[in-house]
Amino acid sequence: MATLVLTALGSAFGGPLGGAIGAFLGQQADRALLGAGPRREGARLKELEVQTSSYGTVIPSIYGAMRVAGTVIWASDLIEQRSVSGGGKGRPGTVLYSYSVNLAVAVSSKPIARIGRVWADGNLLRGASGDLKVETEFRVYCGHEDQPVDPLLYASEDIGTSPAYRGIAYVVFEGLQLADFGNRIPSLTFEIFEREGAVALHQLLNDASGGLVQGATPEMVDGYALQGHDLRSSIAPLLSCFPVTLRPQEEAMILESWFDGANVASAGSSVANIDGKAVDRPAQTHLARGKSASAFALRHYEPERDYQAGLQRFGANQGDRRDQQFDLPASLTAAKARRLAALQWLQQSASRVQRNEVRAVHSIPPKLGQRTGEGGRKITEIEYLEGCVRISSEGWTATDAQPSSSADPGRDIATPDLAVGQTLLQIVDLPVLAEPLPTQPCIGVVAAGTGEGWRRAALSRREGVALVKIGRTAAPANFGVLQTPLPPHPAYLVDWANRPLVRVAHAAMGLPAGNGDALSPNAPIIHIAGEYIKYATCEQVGPTDYQLNGLIRGCFGTEDAMATHGIGTALTLIVPEEVARFDALGLPVGSAATIEAIGLGDTSPVEATLADVGLAVRPLSPAHLKIARDQSQNLILSWVRRSRLDGGWRDYGDLQLDEPQLAFEVRIEHAGNLLAVFETQSESFQIAADIINGWGHPPGTLLACLVRQVGQHAISAPCVRAFSV
Repeated sequence: MATLVLTALGSAFGGPLGGAIGAFLGQQADRALLGAGPRREGARLKELEVQTSSYGTVIPSIYGAMRVAGTVIWASDLIEQRSVSGGGKGRPGTVLYSYSVNLAVAVSSKPIARIGRVWADGNLLRGASGDLKVETEFRVYCGHEDQPVDPLLYASEDIGTSPAYRGIAYVVFEGLQLADFGNRIPSLTFEIFEREGAVALHQLLNDASGGLVQGATPEMVDGYALQGHDLRSSIAPLLSCFPVTLRPQEEAMILESWFDGANVASAGSSVANIDGKAVDRPAQTHLARGKSASAFALRHYEPERDYQAGLQRFGANQGDRRDQQFDLPASLTAAKARRLAALQWLQQSASRVQRNEVRAVHSIPPKLGQRTGEGGRKITEIEYLEGCVRISSEGWTATDAQPSSSADPGRDIATPDLAVGQTLLQIVDLPVLAEPLPTQPCIGVVAAGTGEGWRRAALSRREGVALVKIGRTAAPANFGVLQTPLPPHPAYLVDWANRPLVRVAHAAMGLPAGNGDALSPNAPIIHIAGEYIKYATCEQVGPTDYQLNGLIRGCFGTEDAMATHGIGTALTLIVPEEVARFDALGLPVGSAATIEAIGLGDTSPVEATLADVGLAVRPLSPAHLKIARDQSQNLILSWVRRSRLDGGWRDYGDLQLDEPQLAFEVRIEHAGNLLAVFETQSESFQIAADIINGWGHPPGTLLACLVRQVGQHAISAPCVRAFSV
C-alpha cells in the first residue's frame, strides 16, 4: 500500500524521477511493515503431473523409489466394442458399447528394478502385490539393453519400424478398459523402484556428472528424478538442500560434507606464539541472529503419503512472512526433510557463532568458503602469517550441528489396496420377488470374490460348445459356508431348534441382523443348495462368523430342495441389488443353464450350472389337501392354493392371485399307474362313487391323489395324499 501511495505522490510532484524515488521508499516501508513475503528458489516441484506425449519431452532418470507420470510413447485409437445382452422370443436385446485403448508409457531413461503400484486418476489401477483393479493386460520392460520388442507394438506397426526402446524403462497397457474413467484415457502415475533401498547422494551425483563429481558423503535420498537440460539444473536442487559442498580439484569436483572433520581446513594445529610472541587464543563469539529469513520450508515427495507433495518447516514463527521455501524433487521421509530444512535454516539464517584462531598450516592452505569440519562452520576470513594462518569462521555451535529430525508426515487418506482374489459364483433359480409377474424362467447370477477388492466379472452363457456374452455381474454379494450341519425341518413351522453357524468369505462381507420376524415379507433371504430360507435374527459371533435363528425353510416353493445341508455347504445372501437378473434368455421350463464368469483375479473362467429352471413361472403346489367321503360314498377333495407373490403372513386375508385364472389338475394313481385325470377351476372337487367303483379295485386298496395347479406357463409340483377305496 505504501508503494502505491508514495509512487503516486512522487509522480505528482517530481515527475518520473519522483515516482521512482517514491516507489523505492514505499517498497522499503512495505517490507519493514509486512515483510518480504515468501521466497521460492531452485527447481519447481512438479507435484504429480499428467503424462505427456510432446516431442522433445525429457524422460527423467529415476533413482531409488519415486512416483512419476511418465511419457506416452505409443498409443492406439480408442477401440469400440459392441455387445448385445438380453432379447429372445420377440423381445429386443440391449446393445452395449464399451471402449478400450492400447498404449505404452516411458517411465525412466535408465534401467529400473520393478514397477510397484499404478494409479489412474488418483485411484489404484495396480496394487502393491501386482494385482490389477481394472481389466487390462499389463507388461513391464525394465530398460535393459537386451529387452525385446513388445508383441503388441510389433503387430501394430510395420515390420522393422517398432523399436525395442532399449535403455528406456516403459510399460504397455493392452486393452485398458475405459468405462471407469468416462471412456477417456486416465491420468496415469507409476511407483518406480530403481533399486531396493535408499540411494547414496555421492553415487547419484557421480552418475549424473559422468564421474566429474568425486568423493563420498553419508547423505542418503530415498528417491530422485534426475532431469533437466544440463548438468547444473539436474543436480542444483541436491547441492542447494543437502549439507554438502563442491570444491574444484584439477579436472574433478570433490564432494565434501559439512560435518567431515578430515578436510584441509582442520589439517593444522592451533599455535600459541609466533617467534616467541604470544598470539590471541582461539575465541568464539555469539552473533545476532541473521535477518535473511525467519524460517526455511522444504517441499518434497512424501513416500509415506503415496509420494504426494509434503512440506517440512523449521525456524522461528515471527509472523513476518519471510519464509524461504525450496522445492526438492526428491522422495524423502518427513524426518529426513525436516533435518535438511533445519540445517539450511541454521546455515542461512542462524549463523550466530564466530570463531577466530591461529593455526599452523603444514600442507594445502585453507580457502574462503571452505568448511572447518566443526559444526558446519564456514571460513569467512583468512590472514596469512609467518608459517601460520589466522582463520575466522562463522556457523553454529556443535550442539546445533545435528538438529532433531523428528517429524510427522501427516495423515494419508489413500485408496485402499485391497486384494481382488478369485471369483465366487452361484446361479439361482429366481422366484417372484416383486411384480410384474415374469413370463419366462428367470435366473440370477450372484458373484463375489475371495478378496475385498473384487468388484465385477464378465458373464457368458454356454450354448452347446459356444459362449454368448450376456453382461456383467451386479454388486459384490455376501457368500458364506455352513460351519454346522442344517437338518430338514417342516416348512410350515418356524425352526427355532436349529441355529446354523455361517462363516463368510472375508471380513468385508456380512449378514444383516434381521427384523425378528421370519414371516415378514422383508425378512432376509439366504439360498443354500437350491433351497430358499428366511431367518428372523442373525448374531455376529466372530470376525467372519454369524449365527442364524428362527428359520422358515423351503420358501418360494423350494421344499423339494430341503435336505440335510452338511458342513461346508455354500450359501449366499439374496439382495436384489446384488443379483444380476436374466429373464429374457429364452430358457424352457425344466431346462438347464450354464454360466461362466471371469474376473480380474481369475486365471481361468469360473463355471456354475443350474439343472432345472422355472421357479419364477411355475405355480406353487397346493397345500392342506383333504380327502373325505359323503353319505353316498362320493370322494370329496379340498385344498388351499398358494401364491408365488409372498406378501408375508396376514391373518384373515386371502392370498393374491398369481395367475390369470385358477386351474387345477387332479390325478388318481395306483402304484404309479394313472387311473383318472380331472380338471377344475375351484379349490375343491368331487369324484362320484360310480367312477371310483369303475376303477375295479377291491375295498381297502390304497390309491394316491395328486393335485397340481396349472399355470399360464407351467404346472406346479403335486400335493400328494393317499386314501383307500
